[in-house]
This record gives sequence, structure tokens and C-alpha cells, in this order.
Amino acid sequence: MMRKLIALAVVSTGFLFGMTLSELNSGSKADLMKISGVGEKKAEAIIAYRTQTPFKSVAEVQNVKGIGASLSENIAKSITSS
Repeated sequence: MMRKLIALAVVSTGFLFGMTLSELNSGSKADLMKISGVGEKKAEAIIAYRTQTPFKSVAEVQNVKGIGASLSENIAKSITSS
């Protein structure tokens, strides 16, 4: 029973994280790395890209070198409308 509760808590926390588009444009590397599939290198690539061209929509994240459709979808799921 306890294992099931722990597993549920671990899985649930992955779905609780969310950031706004503004936070995608200003969040730290550590913040970006909370998104499923975004590691250190991808977070650095996002930061480098947004320094030159801030994101106006979540779809633009696919313009970042190394971010394809699957990771873009993970990022889009992590962006809240607020």
C-alpha cells in the first residue's frame, strides 16, 4: 500500500509543475529543467534562443536547436495560460 502511495505521489508531482509563457522567457536553467525531457543542455539552448528572440508563443520553442516535436509537446503541456 505504501509503495502505491509513493509511486502515485512521484507520478503526480510531474503533472503539477507548470509555468507561464512569461516564465519560459525568464525562468532559470533549474526552472526549465523541471520540464519533462529538458536537461541541462536543452535548458541552456532555450535560454540562448530567448536571449535573441523571446517566445511569443509556445509553438516557437520548436525553433530552438535540438528541440523536436515530442519535446515541444512536453513543453507545451507544462505551460499554463496564466
